[in-house]
Amino acid sequence: MARIGTRAEVWFSNVIASFARYVAERTLSESVPMLMRHDAIVDSFNYAKENMKGAYSFLDRFDGLGLSIKEAKRRFPSRKLVLEFGVYKGGMINYQARKFPELDFVGFDSFEGLQEQWSGMAPEKTFDLGGRLPRVRRNVGLVKGWFVESGPRWKMKNPASGIPLLVHVDCDTYAATLDVLEFCSDYVEHGLVIHFDDYFGFPDWRAGGFKALKEMSEKRRWRLTYLSYGTKEVAVLAEMHVG
Repeated sequence: MARIGTRAEVWFSNVIASFARYVAERTLSESVPMLMRHDAIVDSFNYAKENMKGAYSFLDRFDGLGLSIKEAKRRFPSRKLVLEFGVYKGGMINYQARKFPELDFVGFDSFEGLQEQWSGMAPEKTFDLGGRLPRVRRNVGLVKGWFVESGPRWKMKNPASGIPLLVHVDCDTYAATLDVLEFCSDYVEHGLVIHFDDYFGFPDWRAGGFKALKEMSEKRRWRLTYLSYGTKEVAVLAEMHVG
């Protein structure tokens, strides 16, 4: 009669089998999720090839934002404020605040997750921290609330804050990005570097931040110059059209 094995041996075999399925599902050369991402990457590559000539590239998102801040400092040396929309646990804003201690950072977030579905990527309420604010460095301030309300409220309370050095957009969805860009419209009159954390390179990317920037730039007559790009990230210089 065949030996069945101890309970521990059966449990271990099940764990190994589960891990094997996990690896197989994520390393298949062809699957629907993999092909969707592949098509999104190819589409994004073709867009970048056509529209981002002269922009520099990077692979690490933390280094990429740091490079955008340095580029913004070169263009606008008197500005000292970086705004981030989409803070989550504070990893990015704390990293850049430590790297640039001479700058002031303000992060905006509801800390209650996505207000709507992130098309092609994540459901509503993803990134929910239950409203709890993360710990941040001394040169970082946090503003809690939905962007459409918290941005204008902060601007009214801080009339002397001046034009930001850079605005980091990490709010993922179309509607939230549109709110942020509307908030930025006065700043663009003076020239503004905007760094998007999720711009292209993922399924339905044309329906998110890309769409919001395209619509806002056409509505407000902004001239956009791509400065850099990463795997999903893009930095642009937004200015008003002259004439």
